[in-house]
Amino acid sequence: MNCSITQLIWLILVYSFFGWIIETVLLYWDYSGIPFNLDGRVNLLYCFFWEIAAVIWIKVCYPRVSALALIRYDQRAGGPAAQSGWERIIDTHFDDERMSKIYPNAKSR
Repeated sequence: MNCSITQLIWLILVYSFFGWIIETVLLYWDYSGIPFNLDGRVNLLYCFFWEIAAVIWIKVCYPRVSALALIRYDQRAGGPAAQSGWERIIDTHFDDERMSKIYPNAKSR
């Protein structure tokens, strides 16, 4: 995605404004009552939870999604149109152009 400096500055300003609203007005989260927090924003316990979630995503979920995308990419090369729900989702989010960028050496059988 290419964007101009004006768009980038506008994006930073909007993001900063909404971040300020969430941090000061809405008080969306506050970890100050939990031990090992940093100014009530970050908590060691939740850092461990996010670490576990990230490892599960990288080691379990992502390889399966990637495998499904490769299977469907191979099927699309000369096969029928998407018939099931997961095939339509894969075809929408992992079209041929994107797959050729992610897997430039993938060849269909």
